[in-house]
Amino acid sequence: MYARGNLSNADLSLLRIFVAVVRSGGFSAARSELNVSQPTISVKISNLETRLGMRLCERGRAGFRLTTEGQRVFESALSLFHSIDVFNLSIGAMQGRLVGELGIGVADATVTNDELKLNVAIARFKEEAPDAHLYLQVASALELELGLVDNRFHVVLGPLQRRRPELVYAPLLDEEQALYCGWTHPLFDRAPDNIKIEELGEVEYVRRGYLAHWHAPMDTQFRATATTVHMEATLRLILSGTHIGYLPVHQGTTLVENGKLRAILPRLLSYKSPFFIATRRSVRNDLLSCFLKVFRAVHNHPRLH
Repeated sequence: MYARGNLSNADLSLLRIFVAVVRSGGFSAARSELNVSQPTISVKISNLETRLGMRLCERGRAGFRLTTEGQRVFESALSLFHSIDVFNLSIGAMQGRLVGELGIGVADATVTNDELKLNVAIARFKEEAPDAHLYLQVASALELELGLVDNRFHVVLGPLQRRRPELVYAPLLDEEQALYCGWTHPLFDRAPDNIKIEELGEVEYVRRGYLAHWHAPMDTQFRATATTVHMEATLRLILSGTHIGYLPVHQGTTLVENGKLRAILPRLLSYKSPFFIATRRSVRNDLLSCFLKVFRAVHNHPRLH
């Protein structure tokens, strides 16, 4: 039994499935990452619970939720796999190879941002480290920073706001943000400029949950009746016609051209949002150093280290 401390290859396999399920947010979402059916995942997690002698998660109509024990097992598993990665990196370095997993977290709605050359950086990184395994996840700004702190990521990119002392931040670029309304919204026919700022406090606005100390341009008073942490969620509310809200201009451009969105008072209410790259202050390995070197070269960024 596991109580005797015997950790087998089968246990490691079950733990990796468990970590993938937690990272994905549930059994159904983990299917594509694991490339197995949901019933198979359910059986594997049940086997792990039997092996450990504890309930790890609640699943059912109420959704997926970790138990207290499950959260501790998840954190311990992350620490275990981090140690294995460090070992593999050390052995690989002695063999002249870059091996192991590199966890990259990036904010959503960045694919259309031509200034963020993450695709190019990944391609060049894989040329230098063909044996590396990439774990790439899209997450909110808060999730990115928390994931970096608890070892789920090695490096993250996004509109990071918290300034945690255990992390190192480097400014990367500025995203232009504009206020938009959807084509069924009452303000659409008068956008972009035939609108008074005072009117904006009379319509519903969707705010960003991670911008705790943000001040609206021109001290505009918005009536926030919805909160999101992902730009796609914000976009859905704007397209519904119920809310106005801010989006990165590069995200809204195509929809503006297609007549689905219009900016509101862009010359007065647009602003620049800083975008950062961050790593843990105390953690460096050859794989991460290689990625940062490539990323720095691609972006001509002297401040990355």
